[in-house]
Amino acid sequence: MKYISILGASGSIGTQTLDVIRAHPDEFRLAAASVGKNIEAARRLIAEFSPSLVAVVTVMRMKFFIASTAGGRRSCTERKD
Repeated sequence: MKYISILGASGSIGTQTLDVIRAHPDEFRLAAASVGKNIEAARRLIAEFSPSLVAVVTVMRMKFFIASTAGGRRSCTERKD
């Protein structure tokens, strides 16, 4: 089993990589993904692949995502620059 992290999972190359993971579930598992501002893509990723980590671009989007998601783990970290 290989654990895959995808930066830009909602983009063209990211979605193609998800297709590969989908086609070979015994070989690959999505461990982490970033989706930029695409909250709907984050929801779909979590529902289908249950990754350990999903990153979004801003704290505001992260809080919106948590507020609009029912159930599941809700652990968030804000990066301080």
